Amino acid sequence: MPKVRPEDRLTLGFFKRLITPDDEEAFVDGCRELALGNEDSALNHLRKAVHLADGAYLAGFLAFQKALFEEAV
Repeated sequence: MPKVRPEDRLTLGFFKRLITPDDEEAFVDGCRELALGNEDSALNHLRKAVHLADGAYLAGFLAFQKALFEEAV
């Protein structure tokens, strides 16, 4: 069974990006960066998706890890 690299798992193609809402695109980009271990970049993307439940959870979790307690709340 072929293995898919983490950076290829959460990648929206060109045409998919054209029809995906900005907040969902930011959520997917944030998840990809988190999977790659780029927490700062992931938090920047997830800040644009905080009105989505999963986006708010992940952004809050990353903010808490970085001792940004007011933002985490």
